[in-house]
Amino acid sequence: MRHSWRWVVAGGLSVLGLVGCGSPPGAPTQASDPPAATGPSAGSPSGSSAGSSSPAPTPSPTPSADPTKLKPGANHNNAASAYVYSAKDVNRWLVEGEKAAGYPRNKIAFLTFDDGPTNSSTPRVLDILKKEKVPATFFYIAGPKALGKADKSLVRRTIAEGHAIDIHSYSHDYSELYPGGRGNAKQVVADNEKALAAIRKVLGPDYAVHGYRYPGGHQSWKGLDEADAAMAKKDRYWIEWNALDGDGDAEAPASSEAAAELVSSTLAESGNPGVAVVLLHDYKDNDLTIGALPTIIEDLRSDGYEFGVID
Repeated sequence: MRHSWRWVVAGGLSVLGLVGCGSPPGAPTQASDPPAATGPSAGSPSGSSAGSSSPAPTPSPTPSADPTKLKPGANHNNAASAYVYSAKDVNRWLVEGEKAAGYPRNKIAFLTFDDGPTNSSTPRVLDILKKEKVPATFFYIAGPKALGKADKSLVRRTIAEGHAIDIHSYSHDYSELYPGGRGNAKQVVADNEKALAAIRKVLGPDYAVHGYRYPGGHQSWKGLDEADAAMAKKDRYWIEWNALDGDGDAEAPASSEAAAELVSSTLAESGNPGVAVVLLHDYKDNDLTIGALPTIIEDLRSDGYEFGVID
């Protein structure tokens, strides 16, 4: 499952390289504050009416949400509400760069993994992220090319461990989505809806998502304005990238060390250093990225990035 073009969004300008691609302001979206505890107000009698000698009943404690469970109406668990950012904002930050409204003051990195889940690579990626205590966003191929073949426990584990699941597509079929190299809005929407339904079969009806990534990247295709608008009406927004490790290139880096260096160099070239959206893949047996991932994380941390996920 190889893409045809590599795009890097550079501070609002798209830079094209003919290679393959494989098969705050700016505050994060926050969970709403918990309701204030009920009880007597300051200076008032402690819960009993005047003259009553009976003690007020002890109120039942409000149950707290399990931090590892899927947050209703979201694509991440309850704990991830502390570091999730809206797809609409991330899209704007990539396209418009530092001039975008609400551009974050702190440097934020989003590790994004396309083309999974797979039984060979996804567990190893999750193990590294868990060890490093870093969240990521996984862009699923939700049809038979990936999710259909994967162990469904990986989906639940991804949510439980604090990551987000966005949509890459259901089919990952260029000829269906972009006949003649032009986006087919009706097919793009239908494919995305099919992917949503497939993920809900695993996570339940509470799963909802706002971010998606076009197979091959947005800038690889013509005539996507209609599809973009149709998806925006559903409150879903395309996510490109401005850094990558080359694991999908026709001529991929020769080593994991070189792949990690490519992330740093492509991010520097993007002209948009405040927001790093790193394109990686968890397709089958992706030893290149699995070997590079600890160094990628270390380099981003050393450069002052915090890590977030995309809703």
